[in-house]
Amino acid sequence: MEKRDPTKPAVDMQEAAQVVPWIKGYPSKGRLRMTLAQAGQEMYIIISKYSDNYLEYINDNQPTADFMTMTQYGSYSIDSA
Repeated sequence: MEKRDPTKPAVDMQEAAQVVPWIKGYPSKGRLRMTLAQAGQEMYIIISKYSDNYLEYINDNQPTADFMTMTQYGSYSIDSA
């Protein structure tokens, strides 16, 4: 099986770019989002965390030193389910 490179910048940037509009459109009080990603027969769980300051930044362009962090878990083979 082909393993996905979890540090590949293009994949990381795409996943972050997909989470940001979701956060903007549906802000939550918990400041956590879980997404699933698939690469071939491999599945990954990604937990995104952000602060109130980051939410203000993406909504109102308010300067902040805060970032969204994305932690990836996996890979999990979908063949073994």
